[in-house]
Amino acid sequence: MNTCTRHTCAIASAALCTLSFGANAQWSDDSTQHQVVAHGPGEQVQPKIVATDDGGCYISWYTSIDGYDVRLQRLDSLGNPMWADNGILIADRGYSSTQDYDLDVDSSGYAVLAFRDDRFGADQITAQRVSPDGTPQWGVDGLQFGSETAFLATPDVATTTDGGAVIAWGSDSSTQMVKLDSSGAVQWSHAIEEDGLTTLVASMHGTENGSVVLSWIQYAFFLGQKTLHAQKIDVNGNESWASRVAVYDGGSLQFGNFPEFHASADGSTTFSWYDTQNSLNVYAQRLAADGTELFPHNGVAASDQLGERVSPTATYDPITGNTYVGWVELANNQGFQGVSTQALDASGNKLWGSSGMSLTAPDANTSATINMQVLDGELVTMWIEGGGSIGNDVIHAVRQGTDGMSVWSTMLASDPAYRSRMVSTVSGDQIVAAWQVGDFGDADIESHNLNADGSLGGSASCPADLTGDGVINFFDVSAFLNAYNAGDPIADFTGDGVFDFFDVSAFLSAYNAGCP
Repeated sequence: MNTCTRHTCAIASAALCTLSFGANAQWSDDSTQHQVVAHGPGEQVQPKIVATDDGGCYISWYTSIDGYDVRLQRLDSLGNPMWADNGILIADRGYSSTQDYDLDVDSSGYAVLAFRDDRFGADQITAQRVSPDGTPQWGVDGLQFGSETAFLATPDVATTTDGGAVIAWGSDSSTQMVKLDSSGAVQWSHAIEEDGLTTLVASMHGTENGSVVLSWIQYAFFLGQKTLHAQKIDVNGNESWASRVAVYDGGSLQFGNFPEFHASADGSTTFSWYDTQNSLNVYAQRLAADGTELFPHNGVAASDQLGERVSPTATYDPITGNTYVGWVELANNQGFQGVSTQALDASGNKLWGSSGMSLTAPDANTSATINMQVLDGELVTMWIEGGGSIGNDVIHAVRQGTDGMSVWSTMLASDPAYRSRMVSTVSGDQIVAAWQVGDFGDADIESHNLNADGSLGGSASCPADLTGDGVINFFDVSAFLNAYNAGDPIADFTGDGVFDFFDVSAFLSAYNAGCP
């Protein structure tokens, strides 16, 4: 739909006439100058991030002003905030502490959130869908789910290829699920329950044909063995694998650990976890689209060497067929920490030696919050590393070739500060990361981009060069205006299918950024 009227087109023309030729893009090439997504009184904590098709992202967080409220911001591909400072308020809650929540983006480019909510008396689970221009789609308060008499916890959301979204949450000792269409209408409900056992959602992602894969932690009693399980729920709400899969039942996960997994477009999934019952070691498993275990049952160890390993993360590259695992390596009675990675082939065989590749050897500097992304067919690993004393955290990034050797290493954040809870996503041709910065009670949310060549700031692309001559000038402005007035998709800079002032703003940002 083209919403351009004479009035809005006149605004577009006037705005374009005021272009500043010397301005810089929001993404800086300086590793000490970050985009501040959230700031102000109280804490801004627990960021989540998802990519948008235009090379930008949504970032959500909690802000502790008179209760931990839920907020959301959208950045374009250049790092410019698309909405007001500190984004938009999703829910004005009264909680004095936080639980986990979730954020995803649907096939139309709308953000979908799920979180615990106390605005209605008894605790509820709220889901909200937000358009690219920041408009709530499911009413001002969103949609509420869950029994008012049950203990509700840690909701998850997974958008589906048919335009819907599945919400899952812990309800007493079970996991409850509902699927919503884009209008918010409930399509089905389902429960994950096992007689005499607790089954609490760990992670969930959309896969092929409108389905989702859900994983959960299962145990018989509070201090008992914690095992990891998974099942695929099809587009109609039916469990589609022949049986629920025990991803790991050969030991026990850490109490309170709910590991994430990676989902691929072909319906396969990649899991990682660490065991505490036999020894502290990291494992990985892949499941085919039909639930078949592709690695040996209970997974393969990322390292065969003596030692202790925790905090794993895993991803999968469908081009090479490699599974990548990263973890924190412990030494000196767990007083030293380092970061290692491993590549596994389609059968789970180790490609980078029996112990993987060490990115930073265990030492007195803390290493935490490992993020891994595959960019241009190679692994990029990021982590927060302390400087031996409190408040000296920086962020490192290393790109490895398929042989495990370093292609480049850089610093995403070289200015020491309190940092934690880093999240990241691949958006277009760049990685975008966000993290919590600042001490307890006074934290903000920062963000920065990382290009495939290890640089920060503007990449080699030049989206405002609509004439394709490598130079941006009046002819590109004219081309944008003509495309905007004609409803040409090249003028839809936000990628939301609507032509409005947000496209003008995005074009202005791209124009001011210039060409590399």
